[in-house]
Amino acid sequence: MQNDAAAARWYRNAAEQGTEEGQCNLASLLQEGRGVVKNDTEATQWYKKAADRGFAHAQYNLGHLYEVGCSVEQSDVEAVQYYQKAADQGFTNAQYNLGLMFENGRGVAQSDVKAVHWYTKAAEQGQAMAQNNLGLKVLHGRGVAQSYAEAMRWFRKAADQGEPQAEFNLKVHFKKKWH
Repeated sequence: MQNDAAAARWYRNAAEQGTEEGQCNLASLLQEGRGVVKNDTEATQWYKKAADRGFAHAQYNLGHLYEVGCSVEQSDVEAVQYYQKAADQGFTNAQYNLGLMFENGRGVAQSDVKAVHWYTKAAEQGQAMAQNNLGLKVLHGRGVAQSYAEAMRWFRKAADQGEPQAEFNLKVHFKKKWH
């Protein structure tokens, strides 16, 4: 698409001038092959430049690349390090993914308490999957005090956003529709 090609030119100019947002946006276009030839290796290089300068979105994206092993050697430890940097800046999806890493003991020692901590941060910002996962932790008392009312509250918040797992959890655990 011509607009993507024009955007890629503008982002490349910005990236080469050292702007983190330009570096991250160019990397996204390179990763998706939008307006440019798809190039995961170059995308990763631009993400790293922006991440090294503290740009949370790039840190999150780089964490994901390490988690799945796309254009870098798969490393849960590296993924956690980048997710942590972005999460500490309030990047919601990084907080959610960090919660998953702690819940499953990937790249870190398994900790329900730390998973709850990161799910809570993301859930309070409206991240629906974090709200659902937090609801499950609260429902079963894993890493947090058990509370049916609090679990239902988190499931409802997520279900109201259309999160299918939360809708399922409400129906199964509370046998009622959330509206």
